[in-house]
Amino acid sequence: MTQTRRLVAAAGIAIALFPPLTAADLYLSADRSGILPVNATVITFLCLSSVFGLILLFALAHDRGRSLCLTYLATAPVLSAFALLTMVRLAGGFLPGAYWEGDGKFVYLPLYDFFVLIFAVGIASVPAFRQYHRAILTVCLLAAAASIFVDVFYPGTFSKLDTRPAGFMKNPNSGAATATILALATVDWTKSRASDMLLWVIAGTAVVATLSRGGMVLFAVTFLLYNIVIARSGSQIYAKRLSVVLVAMAIVVGLYSVANLGSTVYSAENRRVQLLTALLSGESAVLTEDSRVELVSRYIDIISERPVLGYGAGFATAQSKAPHNTFLLLWVENGIPGLACYVILLAVAFWHFRRRSDRRGQALCTATLVLSAFSSDVLDMRPLIVALGLLSVLAVLKPLIGSERARPTATRIIARPLGHQSDRNPTLCRASGAMFVR
Repeated sequence: MTQTRRLVAAAGIAIALFPPLTAADLYLSADRSGILPVNATVITFLCLSSVFGLILLFALAHDRGRSLCLTYLATAPVLSAFALLTMVRLAGGFLPGAYWEGDGKFVYLPLYDFFVLIFAVGIASVPAFRQYHRAILTVCLLAAAASIFVDVFYPGTFSKLDTRPAGFMKNPNSGAATATILALATVDWTKSRASDMLLWVIAGTAVVATLSRGGMVLFAVTFLLYNIVIARSGSQIYAKRLSVVLVAMAIVVGLYSVANLGSTVYSAENRRVQLLTALLSGESAVLTEDSRVELVSRYIDIISERPVLGYGAGFATAQSKAPHNTFLLLWVENGIPGLACYVILLAVAFWHFRRRSDRRGQALCTATLVLSAFSSDVLDMRPLIVALGLLSVLAVLKPLIGSERARPTATRIIARPLGHQSDRNPTLCRASGAMFVR
């Protein structure tokens, strides 16, 4: 593939990944702006499946799909663990408390999420994505953050709340999580870059703008992990890069005063601003009287009545409020098997990235664990699922990325079984008993 063709392919992939990674599919859907006459799940499915279909056709024509199969084989641990969880969640549809309203979409949604992961893995196998993945993810991060900033200056443009910016995700907590996930996936976890620090500043500003407590905790944990990894790498200019963040924070505070945002979305009457102010002042009642604490107690009581099998898929959706905790959600809907499968998925994914010495993937698993304590929608967040698929492949093919950048005119990556004799001086990357050979 020539450089021009790779650029065209990367542009097509960027267009396909943009809606699910930024949650723009929610805004474009018939349920929101009505720009497209279908719902968000259909938009994402069409974007990803169309690109995946082209990739599959080219793979079949090139080497009968062998390279694509090896990619899935390399990411088999993550796919298998996700598939196991999907089957357990689908089985929850047979329980008496399953919520079948809306043609059973809440029961079948796990199967849709699994296909999204499958498509993401296939898309990441393309050399064009591996070469330009930072650019693609950077564009998505900037767009997601920009949508939040638009809500800051023009409240309610995207968010369903006039007092809390959220961007494309419409929910402030999900908007903050999306910005953090995209920042985590975009930056380089092997060395310090000034551009990466700038991306952290942009993402952090967007997270704070949402006024999401869970989002701020998630970003703080993720950014702390990044600093620990970079500091241990022995980068001599790390302190200088970190100083850029501190200066940028001062600039943001100054811009806040100049823009007079305190009189609009962040006015003194904003209940979320009052809550955060009380929290920072050390008032413990803010935590003990939080509605989420009451929800946890309530759902623990519900779980105690059916702790083994749970009540059924979509049960929490039929309640007045979800538990705001993925662990409790799976336990109440799918019982101990659902909870155990989710823990297995996190452990297997972490092991997959650790085996490849991929700090970025390990940070994604850690961030998912933290996010699960504050959100019930982790397994249905398309930005997170797509990021998991993309990073799972990048971790496996990481040794090839550098060589592809060094030789941008290389024609293709050819997958052959171990021990092939036709290549001289091959560049190899072990992948579940097979070799990706250049």
